[in-house]
Amino acid sequence: AALENSIRIAESQPLKSELDQLDAQDGEMRTGGRNMIATYQKAFSYRPGPADMGKARYVSISVLRIRPGRNGDFAERTKLLNEAFEKSKNPQGTAVYSVASGAPAGTYLVFRGMTSLKSMDPDSSRMSMADAFGQENLARFQKLQQGDPQQREHPVRHQPEDELSAQGIRHERS
Repeated sequence: AALENSIRIAESQPLKSELDQLDAQDGEMRTGGRNMIATYQKAFSYRPGPADMGKARYVSISVLRIRPGRNGDFAERTKLLNEAFEKSKNPQGTAVYSVASGAPAGTYLVFRGMTSLKSMDPDSSRMSMADAFGQENLARFQKLQQGDPQQREHPVRHQPEDELSAQGIRHERS
């Protein structure tokens, strides 16, 4: 109801005219964009965090598209992965959202907040993921993953002190 109310307000005058004018000015700098509405999926998430997102300097966003009829496989695969993360004592959390509007059905967004890109490096002091899965679960995980499109990962740099955007997020340039 709150979202519908916000849309109704944004589409009424005089706000609509002002937003259209700002969009035209901003449009000169943009090549495209996409808006989505997504719902947090606690059952698919693993230790979402860091607890204080204000300390997250980077955010990795993975976009997963699951084939129709394969959501059950995705749920099982995610459960196996999170169990392996837990067993390996992986400190890297994930927050998973299912897209309800703005992308094809079966689209999931996976967010990982990081205080440093070093957290993406392999940690030889932890159990390997293969060992954490175990041979049987690893084979099951790989079988469940077959046939699904590759995920796309989009690392972005988060600078809490910046006021460049409403979210304080801008794309990291390589």
